[in-house]
Amino acid sequence: MEGNFVYVKEKKKKKAVPILLVLLMVCSSFSALSTTASNSTNVLTGDVDININIIENPQSPTFKNSKLESVIARLANAHESNLVEAYPMGTITSEGVGVINADRLHAEGIKGDAVKIAVIDEGFKGYDSNPKIPSENIAKVKSFRADGALNISEHGTACAEVVLDVAPKAKLYLFNFGTAVEFANAVDYAISQGVNIILCPMGFCNAGGYDGTGVVCDAVDNARDNGILFVVAAGDEARRHYEGKYVDTDEDAWHEFSSDPDPIDEILDITVGRIPDGTEIGFCLSWDDWPISCQDYDLYLYEAVWNEVTEEWDWTQIDSSTNPQTGTQPPTEGIEHVKTANSERWGILIHRYSASKEVNFELYCTCGDISFLEHNVESSSLAIPADAEGAMAVGATYWKNDNLEAFSSRGPTNDNRIKPDVTAPDGTSNSVYGKFEGTSASASHAAGAAALLLSAKPSLTADEMQSLLESTAVDLGVTGKDNSYGSGRIDVWKAYQQMGPQPVTIVNITPPTQTVSTKSSFTVDITVDPAVPIAGVQFDLSFNPSLVNATSVTEGELLKQGGAQTYFNPGAIDNKNGTITGVAGTITTSGETVSSEGVFATIEMTALDVSEAATSPLDLPTVIVADMHGKPVSLRVNDGCVIVVIEPWDVNRDGSVNVLDMILVGQHFGETGPEGWIPEDINRDGNINVLDMILIGQHWTG
Repeated sequence: MEGNFVYVKEKKKKKAVPILLVLLMVCSSFSALSTTASNSTNVLTGDVDININIIENPQSPTFKNSKLESVIARLANAHESNLVEAYPMGTITSEGVGVINADRLHAEGIKGDAVKIAVIDEGFKGYDSNPKIPSENIAKVKSFRADGALNISEHGTACAEVVLDVAPKAKLYLFNFGTAVEFANAVDYAISQGVNIILCPMGFCNAGGYDGTGVVCDAVDNARDNGILFVVAAGDEARRHYEGKYVDTDEDAWHEFSSDPDPIDEILDITVGRIPDGTEIGFCLSWDDWPISCQDYDLYLYEAVWNEVTEEWDWTQIDSSTNPQTGTQPPTEGIEHVKTANSERWGILIHRYSASKEVNFELYCTCGDISFLEHNVESSSLAIPADAEGAMAVGATYWKNDNLEAFSSRGPTNDNRIKPDVTAPDGTSNSVYGKFEGTSASASHAAGAAALLLSAKPSLTADEMQSLLESTAVDLGVTGKDNSYGSGRIDVWKAYQQMGPQPVTIVNITPPTQTVSTKSSFTVDITVDPAVPIAGVQFDLSFNPSLVNATSVTEGELLKQGGAQTYFNPGAIDNKNGTITGVAGTITTSGETVSSEGVFATIEMTALDVSEAATSPLDLPTVIVADMHGKPVSLRVNDGCVIVVIEPWDVNRDGSVNVLDMILVGQHFGETGPEGWIPEDINRDGNINVLDMILIGQHWTG
C-alpha cells in the first residue's frame, strides 16, 4: 500500500484553506504538489473548543468519542511494510510474469511487438538509466507539468519496468502530470499519438462523485471512445476509507460516525504513534451533491495528548478545511501536508456549517502508512478514475497465493456498477522498489497482458481485449464477477488460447547465427514469411557496436514479387549506438500484395578487431508488417546473433589470408618459444615451421 498524493489548489477559502484534488499513487512516500494554510489552534482540556469564526454561536461544544483503548491495543498488528531494499537493476523479472502465464506467450514469440502503451504517471525518475527499460522501447517522453519536471518520483519508472517484464517488445510513451487538467491533456496527447493502451497507475479523490463522472473520468471515457484500452489501478484505499450518511442525533452539528448503540462517536480515531515523525498526512472529504453544492460541511483534524495530571486527553486543533459551499463550489474539503511529530492519537471530525439536507460522505486518508482502525468502510473505496465506465480497473492479489490484498480498493461505484474488473499480481520483485506492492503493480501487469494479446491479434478492439482478459480470469471469491476480485485474476495464456489459432507472420534474421572473423565483411538478411497477404514492412535493428558495424542496407525481393513497384527507405545507421532505425518498404502498385516468403532487406556489416571471441546480438526491437489496408498483422519475430572470432591464420588480422601472412611466418621461421608465444605460431606448438605455413595455405583467400 502505497500512498503518494498530488494536490491541486482551487477556489478561494472561507478561511484560507484550499480545496484539495488529491492524487493517490502507490509504492512511495507521501508527497504533494501544492501548499495550504492552517487555521489557528487553541487548546482545551478534555473538550474541544472550535473557533468562533468556524462555528456560529458555539456553546463550548464538545464531541463524543469511544473505543480508543481497543484501537491502541490493535496497533501491533496494524503495520505493514511496503518496501524492501531494491535489487540490482536489470537482474530480476517480476514473478507476476509467470503467475499470469505471460512467459508461455514469450515462448511462442509473442512479446508485444509494435503495441504502443502510454504510461501516465506522476514521474519517471531514473527511467533512462534503468537497464530494464531499454532506449529502443521508449517511443516518446513528455512532461505535461507546468514546470516541465519529469523526475518528480520513480513511481512511473517502476510501472514501466513491470509493463516491459510482461510485454518486452512494447513501445512506451511516458507522460507525467501534476493536475487534473494536465492529466486530461496527457490523455488527449496519447490519443493523438495513436497509442493502443493507456496505463494510469494512479488515482484521484475529490475529483468527482465516484460514479464515473467528472473531468478525470471524462478523459478516460474519451480515450475508450477512441478505441484505446484504458487500464487503471483500482486504488489502495480499502483500509483508509470511510463512507456514511450525515447523522446528528444529539443535534450539536458534529457528524456521528456511530450513534447506535451508544455511546455516540463523533471522532474518527487515527493512531499515528507507529508512523515516523515528519510523515506527511492528508485527508479528503466529499459528499454526494455534485458538481456544485450549497450544502456546507467542514473538516477538522485534532491531536490528542494524554494529560497525566487530569487523566484526560488534551485536544488541539491542528488543521482544518472550511471551503465555502454556497451553490457555486464543489462539495469537497481537504487537509494536506500535515506532518506527524511526537503524536499518539489524531482524530477527524466533520461539522455541519450550513446545510439543509443529509448527505453521504466519502472520506479518504492520503497516507499509505495509515489505516482507519475504526469506522473503516472497505466497500466503494475506489480511487478515481477506477470508477469510469471506460476504465478497466485492476485490483491487487498477492502473487504467491492469489489472496486479495487487504488494501485493494473495492467496489461498487456510487452508481452501483461492479468494480474492479479484474485483479492481477502485486508484491513482485522490482529493481526500483525491491518489492512492488499495490494496485499500481497489478495494473501494470494487466496493461502488459493486454499488449501481448494485441500483438498476437492486432485487429482486437479495446472491448475485445478486456472481454478476453475477464472471461478467462481465474474466478476468486464468490462465484462470478464481484466487487473485490472483479472477474478474477488474469491469465493471459488462457485469453490467448480463447482467441483460437491465429495466422502468424514470421520475421527472421537469416542466418540466425553465424561466425565471422575479425575485420571481415558479412551480410544479414531480414526475411519475412507472410501468413496473410502483406503490402509493407518496417523494422529497427540493434547490435553491439564494439563488435560489429553496419555499412549499408539494401532492398530485397520480398515486395517485388510478381513485378510490383515498391518504395524503400534504407533507414539510418548509427554505429555509435549500435542501431539501424526506420528501415521501411511498401508496395506502390495499387491492389498488389505478396504472400510468399522472401528477403525484405540485406544488411552489409563488418566485424571489428577484437582481442578474444565475442557475440553480438542482432535484435529486432521494432517490427511492423501490414496488409494492404495499413493494418498490422500478427507477428512472431526471431532475433539472431553473430559470433566474432580471431582466425589464427590471419596473422596480421586484416580480414584476409594471403602472402602478407606468409611473409610474417617466414620472418620468424625456425624460431621456438612457449606455446602460442607469438601470432606466427599458428598451431601453438612452440615452433614456427612449415606446419604453420600449411595452415595459411589451407585458408588462403588471396
